[in-house]
Amino acid sequence: MLIKKWQLISSFVVLLLAASGFCWWKFYLYPKQTLFQPRKIAENFRSMETIFPSRPIAKSTQPYKLQENISELNISYKFNGKNYAMPDLLDRTFTTGI
Repeated sequence: MLIKKWQLISSFVVLLLAASGFCWWKFYLYPKQTLFQPRKIAENFRSMETIFPSRPIAKSTQPYKLQENISELNISYKFNGKNYAMPDLLDRTFTTGI
C-alpha cells in the first residue's frame, strides 16, 4: 500500500501545527496560568519580564530623590473582631517583601 504524497504532506502539517500549539502553550500560556501557584509565585514575580512583554525604560536625567524614613513595622490591625500583627499578615499572605 503506497502512501500518497498529499497524505504525507497533510500528516506533516498536522504534526507541525501540534508542535507549534504545544510550544505556544508551554512558553506563553502556561506561565500565565501558573502565576499565582504557591510553589511558583515567588519565582514568577522575580522573573516577570520573562512572562509578560517588557522593555527597558531609560533613566531620568533629573531623578527625584525620595526621602528616607526607616522605621519598625510594629503595625497591628483588627479583622473580624480579632487582632493581628504584621508578622501574621506576612505569614498568611506568602509575602516575600515589602
